[in-house]
Amino acid sequence: MQQYSTQFSGQELNISAWRHIAIGISNRYFNKVFGPNGSDSGDEFDDDDNGDSSLVDSIHDLQAGHGSHIAGLIYARLFGQGELGTMRSREQFRKVSMQWHRFFGFGAEDRIERGLGAGVKRVRSIFDAEREEMQRKRFGKLHRMDVRGQLKQMMGPAAEFRGLQEPVIRAVARGEWPIVQITPTGGGKSLTFMLPAFCVPDGMTIVITPLVALQNDMDARCAKMGIDAYVWTSRGVQRAASLVFVTPESAVTKGFRIFVERMHGQQRLDRVVVDECHTILQYSKTFRPQIGRLGETLQDFGVPVVCLTATLKPTQEKALFKELKFNPDRVRMFREATTRRNIQYRREYRVRVNQEGEEEGEEDDAVEQRVCEIVRAWTAAHEHGKVIIYGGTIKRVERIGAILGCMAYWRGAGNADEKARRIEAWRSSEGGESGWIAATNALGMGIDDPNVRLVVHAGIPRQLVNLSQESGRGGRDGQRSESIVVIRRSEREEAQWAWDDDVVEFAEGKCCRREVLDREMDGSMERFGCIEGEEVCDVCYQQQGIRGEQEEEEAAEADYQRSQRIIRQVETERILQVMRESREVSEFEDILAEWDGCCMVCRIDGRDEAYHSMDECPQKGLKIWDNMKQGIEAVQDEMFAKKQFAKFSACYECGLPQAICKQWEAASDDGRLFKRVRGGRCQYNGLLVRIFVAQRVQAVDSWAEKVGKMMERDGIDIYKGNQMAKLYEWLGGLVEWGGRAGGGIQASRICQVVTRLNGR
Repeated sequence: MQQYSTQFSGQELNISAWRHIAIGISNRYFNKVFGPNGSDSGDEFDDDDNGDSSLVDSIHDLQAGHGSHIAGLIYARLFGQGELGTMRSREQFRKVSMQWHRFFGFGAEDRIERGLGAGVKRVRSIFDAEREEMQRKRFGKLHRMDVRGQLKQMMGPAAEFRGLQEPVIRAVARGEWPIVQITPTGGGKSLTFMLPAFCVPDGMTIVITPLVALQNDMDARCAKMGIDAYVWTSRGVQRAASLVFVTPESAVTKGFRIFVERMHGQQRLDRVVVDECHTILQYSKTFRPQIGRLGETLQDFGVPVVCLTATLKPTQEKALFKELKFNPDRVRMFREATTRRNIQYRREYRVRVNQEGEEEGEEDDAVEQRVCEIVRAWTAAHEHGKVIIYGGTIKRVERIGAILGCMAYWRGAGNADEKARRIEAWRSSEGGESGWIAATNALGMGIDDPNVRLVVHAGIPRQLVNLSQESGRGGRDGQRSESIVVIRRSEREEAQWAWDDDVVEFAEGKCCRREVLDREMDGSMERFGCIEGEEVCDVCYQQQGIRGEQEEEEAAEADYQRSQRIIRQVETERILQVMRESREVSEFEDILAEWDGCCMVCRIDGRDEAYHSMDECPQKGLKIWDNMKQGIEAVQDEMFAKKQFAKFSACYECGLPQAICKQWEAASDDGRLFKRVRGGRCQYNGLLVRIFVAQRVQAVDSWAEKVGKMMERDGIDIYKGNQMAKLYEWLGGLVEWGGRAGGGIQASRICQVVTRLNGR
């Protein structure tokens, strides 16, 4: 039952669920308790004072081992049904109520229930209809709103849209999703969720933000603009609001899911916004691993999703779509040039020298010394403006903080209150020495201070995304700001392996620094230097020497229906994928049984006599035999000796999923934990690798093409770096084969590859 329910419906049934389903089927199609067919009399208003005790037990209930009263109290109860009483007693009570309605002239004749026999559509609850109508009205109100007028009302008469703000908000109003908006730092991405919340305050938008500081900052900004918002905590008051801020870790918890389900039931939830969505690509097994569950959680929420960021490379788009489980063909992209016109970019190399001009001492000292000189000199020349110094490491941040006598900030710098105090003290200053702060990349997001005029990096970040994000803390009001990177000379050599290629290119300065940023961060190949109206970078400085009423309602209805179709289509696609993968698992087991005991060489050669060992093969010594033997040994060494299999993905002796290998048995009801079977042995030891190599030897070129496409779909660039290392790491990766909630199994990706290549 579990196997076929998963294969044909995408959901796994357990014993408890089947008991409820069996009683529900019996009630609806056999006992007829839902309509007049269940009564002995044809008159719906016949009195029946005896209640459930006068009802004869159904033979269908007796067969299940209980009477009809017990069946009604326990099994197949409807949502909204009270804790006491059964459906039969409820129907009797309803008849009495309708008699009173008829007596008082409340129109009971128009509401006489016609029953719900087999094949008859269930009458919707009036509350469901009212709540859906509320949602429809909210959608229509947002669809018709004067976005420019509402913007001025929210932010003041001088407010105007910038960049792609207006088209993005209009796309949100039309119900388009998923939406990904890439706007430069300080470009006003938060308007995408704040303006709809201001215009339609009775709806609810969930905003997932990566940092607590960013939540608190946005909450304060919402309060100033009169938007009902609050920060969700598991122990706090959990209420509906126009905007609800939550961290990714909290968003995937059971408590927040229950909150979302309640909001769904009230038809309050309109959309989910993922702010700073590029951080989803930065999680790992040791760094914020819960973020990896966010894509599945967003699918479960079942509402439109909007993603916001300032730092998403075009080459990272596929990886983001994969993590969030978006269909790439459906994503509505809004990308602006993220390079800031008002920031001047500059780089300095530094090395320590003695009085004779000879190199000596630690280069780190020279970098820190130069950074402090730059900060002091800049502050002496500017009466107002704040400074952020990014040190890269905690130790360097502490040293710079001590030298300058300024506040130091990193993730572990005290508790949340202490960190908030430091930030508030720094933000409240107008400039001078009190406007200095040394920090790690923990301050790379969440700070929206318009008065930052200088950002200095002591050492260059290893990823260009971080450099762009952190330098973007400056000049958020559109006024001039400087971004200076001070680098050790030895970093030029280290950068060849420790830094991304684009960071190395930015640091070397062989071309305009904006040219590197535009190409890598925006995919723009048109820039050849800084242009008029931009702060000139140091490279270019050197080179130069210096967008009635009935029609509107119809359009709103059409967009609403299209949005709902997309929601249903996404869920259907997810179920079909689970069903397809469930069938793959069964096919994989058939492949193992079919190939077991075969000589791989004779098998792929199409020989009738193939059931013998390779050592007994009549083709031993031929090139095909040698290629097979060498390939098996090489893959065995890479996958097993070098331990490429991810944790829980396989039996480390045979490579098969623990759910299949007879050396293991289930240790939990969900099939996720296993324990060794005493005396158990792998029934297909070494077979997985032999099949994998045989498929490759049989058709090398087509095998490479197909596997390459599979890797590209998973967001892996097969044209950069060590291709074989990437291949084996990818083959050993953990996959939820058949869906985690659909009765699937945990396996390594090599099992999927073998199955999908079989017979192709």
